[in-house]
Amino acid sequence: MNIFESDKEYIASTYNRFPVHLVSGKGSLVYDENGKEYIDMGSGIGVTSFGFADDEWQKAITAQIAKLQHTSNLYYTGPCVELARKLCEKTGMSKVFFSNSGAEANECAIKAARKYAAEKKGKDYFTIITLKNSFHGRTLTTLAATGQEHYHELFNPLTPGFAHVEAGNIDELKKTALETKAAAIMMECVQGEGGVIALDADFVTQTAEFAKENNNAYTAARKNDWLDDYTWFKILRKKWDYKTCYEEAKKYSTRSEFKNRCGSAYSLAMKNGWLIDYSWIKKKKTHKTK
Repeated sequence: MNIFESDKEYIASTYNRFPVHLVSGKGSLVYDENGKEYIDMGSGIGVTSFGFADDEWQKAITAQIAKLQHTSNLYYTGPCVELARKLCEKTGMSKVFFSNSGAEANECAIKAARKYAAEKKGKDYFTIITLKNSFHGRTLTTLAATGQEHYHELFNPLTPGFAHVEAGNIDELKKTALETKAAAIMMECVQGEGGVIALDADFVTQTAEFAKENNNAYTAARKNDWLDDYTWFKILRKKWDYKTCYEEAKKYSTRSEFKNRCGSAYSLAMKNGWLIDYSWIKKKKTHKTK
């Protein structure tokens, strides 16, 4: 069988391949059908980061296949929880979302950002800012996020709600984010598909600071799990100093009590996207939710 001809006959031509037929590998080395040796510098585009035919990986996969090779998300399994635990401990993150591809991971991030922004700032806050020369996936939505026009050709209209700015131009990024009522900023610190281009460290830092300044409620809430319970203090800070806010907070033991007290103020705060520094809440000794 001529693998090159069979590939063209039976497989959709969605990717251009190099004229190399790979048959085996070990570690970072891979071999073609003629025994020629190659060094894999791409790790299967990030998939085979352990290397080829890794001994420990083989043992783990073989043992698991003899038990369960797959279950749906409707059931609990030990390996899923154990991997999530290790990832959280290694990264410092609080939760894990497992998906089949980077595009799906980015779709999840976009959904989460838009849901949060709509609930906390208003329905007009849905635009995602990305960088020109970026690549975020091949689904229709992640193509829209991708800042390379040639990927958009033939697939229009793309999913709306994305704006692309030049990497390194912090003034353009800030201006665009404010004008479009951005829900989030999504970027690759190293633009891989765009040519392996590392972003300027100062630009990345300034972008992170700008995002934090314009989304303090989210930053504080993620760290302290106070996302819903103290949103209502935003409007109070417009009238009162921190001490008065703190004294007022002690009068209410549950979220519903405080929301009932300040419902109209909460709605007004959401409409105007007012944000404050929540560091003073750390003084509160007790914290209860309904």
